[in-house]
Amino acid sequence: MITVQIIPIIEDNYAYLIQSEDGTTAILDAGEASPIIDVLEERGLTPDYILTTHHHWDHVNGNSKIKAKYNAKIAAPEKEAPLIKGGVDITLKDGDIFTLGQDKAQIIETAGHTMGGICFYFKESGIIFTGDSVFSLGCGRLFE
Repeated sequence: MITVQIIPIIEDNYAYLIQSEDGTTAILDAGEASPIIDVLEERGLTPDYILTTHHHWDHVNGNSKIKAKYNAKIAAPEKEAPLIKGGVDITLKDGDIFTLGQDKAQIIETAGHTMGGICFYFKESGIIFTGDSVFSLGCGRLFE
C-alpha cells in the first residue's frame, strides 16, 4: 500500500509525495520545485522518481531542479517525452506497469487534455493519479 501526501504548489495546483511501504519515494507532477523540496527536506526524504502525467508547465516546471538535487529518475508519457522538462529516463505507455518499490501502478493513457497524458493507477491501494484528465465543477479544458 502506498501513502500519499498532498503538496500545494503554484497558487492552485498540487504535487504528490508517494511512498511505498519499503520507503521507495516518488513525487508526482512536480510543477514547482521549492515547496516540494521543503517537504522532502523536512521529512528527510530523497525521491527515487519524479512521475509526470503530462507535459504542461504546471506539472513539469520543478522536474529539472528536483532531478538535479536528488538524482531522481523522471518517468513520463512516451508520447510526450520530448516535451517533458528535465529529460525523461523512463517512458510509459498504455498498459505498462510502473513499479514503485513493492507497489505497482498500471499506466492508463488518457488523451484529451493532452494527446499523450497518462494516469497512474495503484490498484491495490485504490488510488489513481489522473493529472488533469478528470475535472470537477467545470474546471479544465480539452486542449489537444
